[in-house]
Amino acid sequence: MTVRPAKAVDIPAIVSFLVECHARSHYGSSGVNVDVVHTKKLLLMAIHRHDHKTENACWAEVVEHAGQICGLMVATMARVYMIGDKLMATDVLFATNALAQPSDAGRLLLGMVQWAKRSPYCTEIKCGVTSIIGDPERAGKLLQRLGMERYGSIFRMELERKAA
Repeated sequence: MTVRPAKAVDIPAIVSFLVECHARSHYGSSGVNVDVVHTKKLLLMAIHRHDHKTENACWAEVVEHAGQICGLMVATMARVYMIGDKLMATDVLFATNALAQPSDAGRLLLGMVQWAKRSPYCTEIKCGVTSIIGDPERAGKLLQRLGMERYGSIFRMELERKAA
C-alpha cells in the first residue's frame, strides 16, 4: 500500500473509485448520481492546488494498492466560517474501500492534519463524521486519536423531488 499525492493521470481511477463509494452509500439508491465531468474538474483543481498553504489550497492524496486506487483524501483551506481573517482546513472527500488496509484511513487523515499545521494561516482543522462513512463511531475515534474533539452535530433532511 502506498499513500501518495494524487496526480492528474489518477483522475479516471479516482472517479471510478468515487462511483464505487457512491454506490455503497445511501446516495447510491437515492436518485443522486455522480456528475463525472464536475468530479474530474474538482479533482484536477485539487491536484493543482495540492500542498499550497493559502486560501483555496487543497490536499489531495490517494491510497494505491497493486495499481488500484483504494483510498482518497481531498481537503481544502477556507476562511474560518467564510468571513474570518484566518483559515481552517476541512475534509471534502474522504473514503477507503475494502482493498485498503485498516491503517490507511489514519494515514490519509494524518497527512491532511500535518499539511494544515504547516500553513501559518490555518488556525483550525475540521473533519466531518456522518452516516455516509461505513462506521462513523470508529472514524470519530480515529479523529480523536489525532487530537480532534467532538464539535456539535450535523442534521439532515431529505427532500422529495420529482424526476426531471
